[in-house]
Amino acid sequence: RFVSQIDARQRFSFVSPEFAGVVGPVAADIIGKTWREVAAARGLDPEETVEKALARRDTWSGVTVYWPVDGRTLSVAVDLAA
Repeated sequence: RFVSQIDARQRFSFVSPEFAGVVGPVAADIIGKTWREVAAARGLDPEETVEKALARRDTWSGVTVYWPVDGRTLSVAVDLAA
């Protein structure tokens, strides 16, 4: 379990250290980037499900993305909510 924050410009402003412990420091290096930038770089949201949910500026949950792990061909399921 981890926590992240996105500011008014839709840029990540905080990610709890536990996230880097799971996916690695390179894959978790998202501070200052928008969801769109992060998703494009990692192939996370091809249907733009998270992008659309963020644009609604309302609460949502139950969206799963498969985040790549540093140095491996493995991805881990990350359930997102906001």
